Amino acid sequence: HIDTETISKLDLKENLNIGSQILVSQISKLVPILKHKFSNMNPRKLQKRDITILSRITEIVNDPQSVDTLLQFSLPILLQRIRSSDQEENLEMSIEALTKLLSKTSSPKQHILFIIPLFSKVTTARARKLLCESMKTLASYCDAEAIESLSITAEIITEMNATDEKWIEQPDYERRLAVYKRIHKMFEDD
Repeated sequence: HIDTETISKLDLKENLNIGSQILVSQISKLVPILKHKFSNMNPRKLQKRDITILSRITEIVNDPQSVDTLLQFSLPILLQRIRSSDQEENLEMSIEALTKLLSKTSSPKQHILFIIPLFSKVTTARARKLLCESMKTLASYCDAEAIESLSITAEIITEMNATDEKWIEQPDYERRLAVYKRIHKMFEDD
């Protein structure tokens, strides 16, 4: 049974294949099965196929309870995978899956502390850019009282990781210096 109403509400980059369309109506039954499978798995033995499954599931899950359950068991796995991954593609898929889940959770603010330490572990420019995007995503989904401070934090982090558009993967020192001056001014004002 294909649930076309739910599928039309999903924010998708590309059309779902038939298998994924069928899974949409079964997602509430699939999440506990995935929880059991991944909770007993060593994060270092996580294969590209497993990350792909998690990534695809994060696209089609919409129920906040299922999202929170997915985050509960997959966040430690994805974070461990991001910290120890040596393959850039797997690293990027893990960050994208994490970002999709965080954008759909009912309480994004509580997960911010898990994201920030990843900046010290992730070294590739593309992966750092994805982390910056996940910070922006988290900031945009927070409640009104937290959105201003998180938006400023996300903006500062993005500027601290700015790359020069003229040169591939070269730091944009002017933007980075400007944000350091901004931080200094913020501390002086307080």
